[in-house]
Amino acid sequence: MKPLHYTFLMPLGAFGGMEIQMVKRAADAMRLGESSLFVGQASSRAEEYARSLGVPVEAIKIRAEYIDFVAAYRLGKIMKACSSNVCVVGASKHLSLALLARKFHVPDMAVLFYQQLHASTKKRDPFHNWVYRNLDGAVVITQKLKDSLAARTVLPQEKIKVIPYGIDVDAFDPVKHDKRENRRRFSLPEDGFLVGLVGRIEEAKGQAVALEAFATANIPGATLVICGAPQRKSYWEHLQRRTAELRVEQSVRFLPFTTEIPFLMNAFDLSLLPSRSETFGLVVIEAMAAGVPVIGTDAGGVPEIIRHDENGMLVPPGDSHALAKILRLLREDDRLRERLGRQARRDAAERYDYTRQTDTFFDYCRAAYEERRGRSYSLPRVFR
Repeated sequence: MKPLHYTFLMPLGAFGGMEIQMVKRAADAMRLGESSLFVGQASSRAEEYARSLGVPVEAIKIRAEYIDFVAAYRLGKIMKACSSNVCVVGASKHLSLALLARKFHVPDMAVLFYQQLHASTKKRDPFHNWVYRNLDGAVVITQKLKDSLAARTVLPQEKIKVIPYGIDVDAFDPVKHDKRENRRRFSLPEDGFLVGLVGRIEEAKGQAVALEAFATANIPGATLVICGAPQRKSYWEHLQRRTAELRVEQSVRFLPFTTEIPFLMNAFDLSLLPSRSETFGLVVIEAMAAGVPVIGTDAGGVPEIIRHDENGMLVPPGDSHALAKILRLLREDDRLRERLGRQARRDAAERYDYTRQTDTFFDYCRAAYEERRGRSYSLPRVFR
């Protein structure tokens, strides 16, 4: 089977989960024997990350957000030079850029939207109708995103593929980890009950709710571990003050951002995700892969991962009292905690294996490319 050349388009200055996943997909293509190029914003962290993984990089400058003919022409030349077969676009505002670039230089290239964030704006005006009619498909990470994308645009359901995030399940295997050793690795108490919350430290992630619930639960010998990078100084200072006001300073540990997530997850007895809403919730499947029960928020894409009282527990967003109640229940009921952890580990292995998800992603891209070849293409009337 002839290798394909992939272009991953993500010219944004931000660097978060969405950008990381795009770069990793570009690296995955190369690992699978395909060719790959990451097109980003000059001097961005995403561009640096791509280079660190050995992915070739090009940069473009966009002056107009939705219709930039100069940027589209340059992008088309880049794509033509590398004989691009498939362009994966990470942000909806850049879809028209890729479609115009295709028109200028690479008419047989498939253009796919990789949607990882929820959007609620309806896009059924003439411009967006042209954009989504000319897409060759879309990959989304949850069924909820698929339903939303189909409802908001003219893209038909059959052209939208649900492929959840995957992780290296084997790296989280609790059999390969020593809990005490992992706790020493992060200078955490070797004994006692450790409750972990991993993610960016910002209001939407619910660290303040977790503090309230932890203080209310008042579990003897328990420690709440909050790990992540603060996004705003004011919220970070609020968490410090609230920790003191609740008189739990001796029972709460704040850890900086770490890349050693398999070790950290295997140090916990229980994991929390008290966000207002999560499109997916990668830390949920990381905890599940470690066999650690998760209490998550019953919002966004999390209920597609956690089945209440089967492989984890769900609580309403912002409800610290409900969270405290479940915290106490899982601390007191060892058998329940062990049952949830075992099922969580099984589900992670069956549903979120990175290799399997990656193969599915690129099989879908190839199918879209094969279908694309020979298809006619037209510009919308406003561009003629």
